Amino acid sequence: VPPTSRPTRPPGACSRTEATCQNGECIPRAYACDGDFDCTDRSDEQNCDYQYQCQPNEFQCDNKKCVLKVWRCDGDNDCGDNSDEKSCSPNPAGSPCRYDEYRCLSGDQCIPKSFQCDGEFDCQDKSDEIGCASPTITQPPPETLTVEEGETVTIVCTAVGNPTPIISWRLNWGNIPPGPRVSVSSENGRGTVTIREARQTDQGAWSCEAINSKDSVLAIPDTVLVVKPKAGVCRPPLFNEKASVSSDCLRCFCFSVTETCYSSSLHVIKIPLQTEIAIIALQKDGRGNYEDVGQRYTPNQNAIQYNSANREYKVEAHVRNDAPRDVHHYWSLPPEFLANQLNSYGGYIRYMFRYSAPFPRSTPNIADIIIKGNDLTLYHVMKQPFGPQRDNNVEARFWEGEWHKTEAQARGDVSFGDVTTRQDIMMVLQNIEAFYVRATYDDEMIHSSILNFQMDSASLSDPSAPQAVFVEKCSCPQGYTGNSCEECAEGYSRRKTGSGLGDCVPSRVPCNCHGHSSLCDPVSGECLNCRHNSEGRQCERCKRGYFGDARRGTPEDCQPCPCPLITTPNQFSPTCVLDTDGQVTCDACPIGYEGRRCERCGPGYDGNPNIPGGSCRVHGGLQCDPVGSLTPDPSRTTGLCQCKSYVTGARCDQCKPHTFYLNSESPLGCIDCFCMGITETCSSCTWYRDEIMLSFTSSSQGVTLTNILRSYNINQNLQVDSRNRELVFRNFATQPAQTYYWKMPPSFLGDKVTAYGGRLNYTVMYVPGSRADPNLDPDVQIMGNGIVLVYRHPELIRPSSLHSISIPMYETSWLRSDGQPATREHLLMTLADLDAILIKATYTGGTTSASLADVSFTIAVDRPTDGPRALAVEQCRCPIGYSGLSCEDCDAGYTRSGAGLYLGLCEPCFCNSHSSDCDPETGICRNCQHNTGGDFCEECLNGYVGDASGGTPNDCQPAIEPTCQCDSRGSLGLECDYRNNCPCKPNVQGRNCNQCKEGFFNLESRNPEGCAPCFCFGVTQQCSSSSYYRSQVFIIYLNFRRFYLM
Repeated sequence: VPPTSRPTRPPGACSRTEATCQNGECIPRAYACDGDFDCTDRSDEQNCDYQYQCQPNEFQCDNKKCVLKVWRCDGDNDCGDNSDEKSCSPNPAGSPCRYDEYRCLSGDQCIPKSFQCDGEFDCQDKSDEIGCASPTITQPPPETLTVEEGETVTIVCTAVGNPTPIISWRLNWGNIPPGPRVSVSSENGRGTVTIREARQTDQGAWSCEAINSKDSVLAIPDTVLVVKPKAGVCRPPLFNEKASVSSDCLRCFCFSVTETCYSSSLHVIKIPLQTEIAIIALQKDGRGNYEDVGQRYTPNQNAIQYNSANREYKVEAHVRNDAPRDVHHYWSLPPEFLANQLNSYGGYIRYMFRYSAPFPRSTPNIADIIIKGNDLTLYHVMKQPFGPQRDNNVEARFWEGEWHKTEAQARGDVSFGDVTTRQDIMMVLQNIEAFYVRATYDDEMIHSSILNFQMDSASLSDPSAPQAVFVEKCSCPQGYTGNSCEECAEGYSRRKTGSGLGDCVPSRVPCNCHGHSSLCDPVSGECLNCRHNSEGRQCERCKRGYFGDARRGTPEDCQPCPCPLITTPNQFSPTCVLDTDGQVTCDACPIGYEGRRCERCGPGYDGNPNIPGGSCRVHGGLQCDPVGSLTPDPSRTTGLCQCKSYVTGARCDQCKPHTFYLNSESPLGCIDCFCMGITETCSSCTWYRDEIMLSFTSSSQGVTLTNILRSYNINQNLQVDSRNRELVFRNFATQPAQTYYWKMPPSFLGDKVTAYGGRLNYTVMYVPGSRADPNLDPDVQIMGNGIVLVYRHPELIRPSSLHSISIPMYETSWLRSDGQPATREHLLMTLADLDAILIKATYTGGTTSASLADVSFTIAVDRPTDGPRALAVEQCRCPIGYSGLSCEDCDAGYTRSGAGLYLGLCEPCFCNSHSSDCDPETGICRNCQHNTGGDFCEECLNGYVGDASGGTPNDCQPAIEPTCQCDSRGSLGLECDYRNNCPCKPNVQGRNCNQCKEGFFNLESRNPEGCAPCFCFGVTQQCSSSSYYRSQVFIIYLNFRRFYLM
């Protein structure tokens, strides 16, 4: 056959390396069936095999069957066509076992990999079932990654376990895009996914899943991948998403490990100063450097006072302790302003200071702010003048030109010196070791104070805040992590090189478990599943209750403590040591036992602990506290009292730490401090028991009937039997057939944490009808904070007779709605915000009448009453921002956030610096100042213009309006003056006289001065109207005996 030439493709046809869409378009052949639409008619993704993909943690066989990935290359034909055993790794060089086999520790036996950790011994030395462990994530993927379209990004995740886990990936819980554009690898527990030519469709949550034959585990967190379009003025190595001209761009710093970065997706937040702060003493040396001289001239920390109302820290003159005049005092900021603060770059430090000074003044020339970190010190000096007896505002930005390497340079006293660069600021912010703010403004130092200190930072917590565009998000190479690649990833450690932070290099270490384990973390080297009674990172010490030298490397290294015998119940000391003379010393003999090995009884104790079952007992017998002991008499074995779980002491008469109030009704002896998970320090409160009572003499007292879902209510035809003081309903025959409950009025609801340890008392009676089949609904149901708890009375409630029921308000009385026992946390969370208390009214179908009487609810009040102390109610030592006996409320100036356990955390009100007061639950600001309004004081009032989010008193300025609109509540008249201002009452301000002046509240027309002054016991001048409602206290006299007119 004569040779033929390759036929030429017709004009306009796609090339050989391209695929042709149904509409004639050409795309790269690799783009067909890759999970993304590349043809405009989407024909490139039609009739593709991937449409029948298996789950992400499954392997797809050639016959389209799906099997678990851990079954691949395990020696078993799980697919049926043997495709899961194809393309496996070659046999290990020099190994007697194949790729699909497990080598037993003896070295002379191979078993199929699928036999390892299957619950049965297959190795003769049983090593195939030793150390089996579910996967544990050791290096989760980064929380966020940002790349630009077209770039390549790699995500890494590592895990340990036995068998070694494989790493699988998911995108938005589904399959990841197919290869070759997206490729994965998993080797020795380290998995990577590489995404090439990143596209918008790659955005989302990339999940790492570690799988072995024992279990599968998802890493936390997922990596949220953000793919930014190729747009904007700034391109790597420059960034600034909001730049309008090239001069607005910043150069990527990224600690010199990459030149690719973008503006972060974080938002600006403010870190307020609201924790303890200290004063330090600094003195300038001959070169102008500041030296800490606190050892020689120790400041008096008792001179510091704190006013929480305006976040003012004040220091008095006696802080000096006779220090010379050239010793200057600075505020030393607490840990929340130290360490890594790179997210503050481009942000501001803002605060106010006040001080008093005699005349004439003697003002020292010293720096206003000093920050130190990574062997660098930067200084900031105020440019504007300041003075005593007035408010002085300071604003310093983390920006080039704002900081200097010497105080003289910052003050402008010298014109030479190293210029402080962005690199210098970033190096200090990476690890702030000291943060000092000036407190000395006059040599006499009468007193000075710092108010409303806050520092800008950035996080994801407030999406409504401005974007932190000056915070870089770098595309870090392998081994580095952090927004600026400032940290080493897990499995890497810092190697100091050059002038920067140094390089991140792999830090893998070999296993060294002293023969007590064959499995260790491949990253940290920490041993897993230590055996032979050993423990520690390298199985280097004996477990509690054993002695010996675990480092010798034999199974007999650790032996049980002979105290005096090695078997219970004659092992009286839980610990022992191998002493210098080679003998064992028991170092925790209990009370009543003496000797090196607890082998004899002490004075006042009788018995013989050396014979099996023998012990030492108090001569004449030990009296155990019956409230805190499990049994009235000491143990026959040990001679000691057996305490309840939360009780301690020889007689079981003391509460353990973090518990309080030893009492007989608590099943654990004492009550644990709950404190809404905010603190663990509490005690019995100082309040007294009181009762909320309902006496049905003239009205229903707000009680109604409802069903268990509270969807059907009855408030008509409720009859009051004043003679028997009970509430009766007799018209059930006209109502839908269902179980009805008495619903308690609002006085029983809300914050009732003080009801803990009290009682809910009531008396009920019902009269059944002809159909008297009993229902199984609970007797009482309480609801609050989304929790439902029920009470079931242990005795039968018989018809046509009064039943008085008293429910102890302990968790042991209540069940969850799923029938499981309630915990103390469940009950206190419910009581913190009670929505409803329902008491069962109808116990059978066809009930004709039901009555309720003698309802009372025991609570506690903060004043003496005729009742006892409420000792079962905790009084927690709440941190700043929290209030309430159980820290269940946010303090003034704080509001509830969505983070944290139980009720959530309390964070400062966010009112754009125009108010310090907000609703503690919703966060909506109250009493907005500076001509602002809105939920967060973010808007200028009518008649004012500007940006209220600027956070300064001058954000909103008067606008020129044709006429004013006088508020009749605050105006003396409705006529405007020549400036279009209304005539305001004395305590009112604003063009329209519609705002109270600072220090006043409650604008109303009947007040001749417009607003009432804030009292607040002189502590602050900022207040607003309370959220309380008016109510009346009624006194019902049942008889008039022993009443006299005087």
